[in-house]
Amino acid sequence: MKKTVNIILSALLVLSLSACSGQTDSSSQADAGSSESSTAASGTSSEATDPTQMSGTVTVWTYDSMIPEFSEGFTDVYPNIELDVQVVPSFTTKLTQALTTGVNLPDVVTIESTDYGTFTNHPGLEVLSQEPYNAEQYEDLFIDFWWQAGYSLNGELRIMPNAPGMGCTYYRRDLAIEGFGTDDDTELEQLLPDLETVIELQPEFKEKTGADLMPGADYVYQLAVKQTGNTLLDVETMTFDANVLREPLELALKAVEAGMAPTSETFADGMKNGTWFMYNDGSWGELYTLKAILGTDENGNQNQEGLWGVMSTPGGNVNKGGNGYAIISSSPNKEASWEYIKYMTMTVEVQESLLEKAGSYPGLIEAQSTPYFQEEDPFFNNQKARLKYGELAEDVIIIPITPYDYSIELICNKYVGPVLQGTMSIDDAINEIAAEVKREIQINVIPDV
Repeated sequence: MKKTVNIILSALLVLSLSACSGQTDSSSQADAGSSESSTAASGTSSEATDPTQMSGTVTVWTYDSMIPEFSEGFTDVYPNIELDVQVVPSFTTKLTQALTTGVNLPDVVTIESTDYGTFTNHPGLEVLSQEPYNAEQYEDLFIDFWWQAGYSLNGELRIMPNAPGMGCTYYRRDLAIEGFGTDDDTELEQLLPDLETVIELQPEFKEKTGADLMPGADYVYQLAVKQTGNTLLDVETMTFDANVLREPLELALKAVEAGMAPTSETFADGMKNGTWFMYNDGSWGELYTLKAILGTDENGNQNQEGLWGVMSTPGGNVNKGGNGYAIISSSPNKEASWEYIKYMTMTVEVQESLLEKAGSYPGLIEAQSTPYFQEEDPFFNNQKARLKYGELAEDVIIIPITPYDYSIELICNKYVGPVLQGTMSIDDAINEIAAEVKREIQINVIPDV
C-alpha cells in the first residue's frame, strides 16, 4: 500500500496551473513487448493493442544523455510511432517555464530525484494511478521504496519509477582489515550498525589506521537528517522548524570531538590516499565517483581495483539520486506516451542496461535476475556488488518530498561547515537558517525570526 501523507496540496503548488489543461485519453492500454524484447508487463492489459497500428509522435525531454541510446529499441516495437528524444540543457528551468507558459511542451519527461517534490505534486503531469493508465497494477514489479517516491503527498502517482539511486556505503578493504580485523561486508554491518557506533569507534579506529571512519563530520550530519525519514517542511502547518536540525548537528559535533575531520573538503584526496574508511553514495558511485576520481594507471588498469567493498550504511540506507518518467497533461498523444514509458521502465533489456552502461540500478525487479547481476565485480574484490545493491533495496529510507524541501536543504547546508568548524554555534545557525528560509522561500518558520 502507498505510504503517503493524505493532505490538501493547493498551498504547496509552486508552479503556475493555468497552462496545465488537457484531457486524458480514454484509449485502451497496451503492454510493450516483442519477440526480441521481453517485458515484465506482458499480458497484464485487459485489451491488447497491436503495436503496428499505433501511430503519432512522442516527444521526450530529458536531462540524461543516455536516454536516447536506451530508447533506440522503442520504434522496433512501435514502427509507426515517431520518437523524438531531446537532451535539454537547463532541464528543470526549461520544463518549469514550459509548464507555466504552456508553450512547446513535450509529451514525456524524465524527472530527477531532486525535482520529485515539485513535480509529483504538479497538476501539469498526468496522474498515472488513475484511468486510463491504471499504473498501480504494475506496483509489485518495482522496488517498493522507489515506487512510493513517485506519489504526490495526497496519494497520486505522477512519476513512473525508472532507476533509484540505491543508497549504499563504499568502504576500503585494507582499512577494514587493519581497523576491524575483517573486510567482510556483513561482519562490518554488525560492527557499525548506526552513526552513534561510528562516532564511538572513531578514536580507536584512527589510532589503529590513521584514518577517519567517514570523510568528514558533515557526512554524519547529512545522514542523520535523512535517516529520520521526515520531511523538512511540516505539511500540516506549512511550517519549517529549524530545530529539527539540532540533533543532527549535535551528533556531527560529537564526531568532530571524537577526532573526525569537520568537513569532507578533501574528499577526493582522501579517497586516493586512504585518509577515510567509508562514504555514502548511490549505486552509480562505482562508475561516477570511485572510478572517476581514482582513474587508471599508465597501462589503463583501474587504480585501487579490488581495494573496495559495498555494505549497508550505518543507521540506514538513504536514496542518492534516481529518476522516473511522467506524461505532460497537455500531450495530444497520451496513449503512445504511456507505451513509451512502459517500454522504458518494464523492458528487462533496457532496465539491465541502466546499471551496465550508466551505473544506475534498475527499478524493475525482474531485471535484477539476469546473469549480469550474478557476476563477480573485480573492482570490489569479486564481491557480487549488484546483488548486494538488491539486498540493500529492502532497507532504504524514503522520505515524502514537499516542493520546498530541496530549497530548504540547500540553505541548511550552508551553515553546517561553520558549526562543525567551530565558527558558529548551533543556536546561531538555527536562527540564521530560519531567517533565510523565511526570507528566501517565504514560508512559516520556527523560530519565528
